[in-house]
Amino acid sequence: LGIGSLFLVIPGFIFFIWFCFNPYLVILDKANGLTAFQKSKSLTSGRFLITVSHRIPYILFFILAASFFKAVLFLAIGLALGTPGVFFGAGSLSTTLPPLYKLTETIIVSGINAATLPFFISCDLFLMSDLFRLKATQHS
Repeated sequence: LGIGSLFLVIPGFIFFIWFCFNPYLVILDKANGLTAFQKSKSLTSGRFLITVSHRIPYILFFILAASFFKAVLFLAIGLALGTPGVFFGAGSLSTTLPPLYKLTETIIVSGINAATLPFFISCDLFLMSDLFRLKATQHS
């Protein structure tokens, strides 16, 4: 990775913050695509650091919490199968275990992601409503 990759990462992060509310505006405000992009950018313009300082911590929290719960479940299932490290790349896998392993891994990861998604969306919606309130008080 070189300095040139920063020219992709930094604008990507800026666009990520500018347009993070786009899906919610399409659904809740019935805005079409371009209008939703414009509304999302106007909502975060002038409040970029507020958006970043509120959004990044809960993104990191959900990533860490989901990773912790996945590790605990993988360890518990590995212990039940008799090889605690089987889901962590250790232990010997028999010929009948890999399909069970893949199915179990997929179910656990999908289940945890599905369980955390409503909390993540609600954090986004609370942040969006706070930004709307802040925008209204700044314009009055």
